[in-house]
Amino acid sequence: MRLSSTRSRRNPRPGSYNLKLMPAGSRLSRAGGVFLGEADRLSTKMINFEMVDKLQSFQTNHGHGQSGGHMLNPSIKCAVLPAFVLTETCDAADPLGIKRVIPAGAQRAEQTYHIREVAKAVDSYGGCPKWVKFNYNLLPLVLDSRGVLWDAATIYILARCQAHLNPDMTTFQSIAEDLSIFLWFLEEFKVDYLAFPRFKLQRPTYRFHGYLKNRILQRKAAPTTAKRAMGSVIGFYRFLVAEGMLVPENPLWEDRDQYLTFKDARGLSISKRVNVTDVSIRAPKQLDPYDGCINDGERLRPLPQNEQEWLFEALAGLQNPEMLLVHLLMVTSGARIQTALTLRVADVGVRQNSWTIRS
Repeated sequence: MRLSSTRSRRNPRPGSYNLKLMPAGSRLSRAGGVFLGEADRLSTKMINFEMVDKLQSFQTNHGHGQSGGHMLNPSIKCAVLPAFVLTETCDAADPLGIKRVIPAGAQRAEQTYHIREVAKAVDSYGGCPKWVKFNYNLLPLVLDSRGVLWDAATIYILARCQAHLNPDMTTFQSIAEDLSIFLWFLEEFKVDYLAFPRFKLQRPTYRFHGYLKNRILQRKAAPTTAKRAMGSVIGFYRFLVAEGMLVPENPLWEDRDQYLTFKDARGLSISKRVNVTDVSIRAPKQLDPYDGCINDGERLRPLPQNEQEWLFEALAGLQNPEMLLVHLLMVTSGARIQTALTLRVADVGVRQNSWTIRS
């Protein structure tokens, strides 16, 4: 396997980052750049991050033995950039270029380079291209136990953000939290996330799957939380393979097609093919037996007396006799809406002071 990347001659410390948080005016905290090689899908060959000294960090309290077992691990930290601008290196003669200076250090001379904001042309209705910049607020970052940025995870989150014109950062913060859990697992158990040996159970995807399953059995993690974490890791590995950043020696997992059948709004049965893996975690939907609903083909909640009174007060104000009669029929007989609206005289049987509806 290999993790493909290129290096910049302008950066004295290959593999590190230029990070700068808004507002402007703060000094550079680290130097360097992340390279994607021939990652044309990301519209740039080099990604520079800029940040101020302080990161808005949040710590996910994955405590043990809490109510419901929703937490996975303690002390998982992520950082959030309040404002992020995606840039790329350029020549000094570029009119949009901005000069950056890396101060001299104990063992290095002063270095200068130029950057410009990354923009993508999007066709508009008038035929003229509209340039879209990749500026994001509250961009989540994945950090290791030393506080160092995990480059592969950050590139993955950035690529996901670039695929949406208006990305929901809440979703990406959840992904960053899941990848932070995965990174903690890699560090805690000394697992190389790029190594996929011949023995299946030694591969990082299967080992993390087993770890999550054990947490569920120990009631230290909810199935839905484990399912989401494993899904984020699967999406992360799919991205690495698709971008050529990872060429595993053996399969990451085993895929299979599964068909789901459901009914649409018109009652027609539709089958949908979905691709599932043998490392996916299932989280069966659990019904609350105390939610006051009954299971009669679907989950139905009987209306209490006060809600029935509110309903008929609203119907009286509506002054629609047909609507009032339909609701009276359903409330007094328990008939469903389709039965009430398609009822015929021949379907009703009258005996003495009662009447019945034939099924």
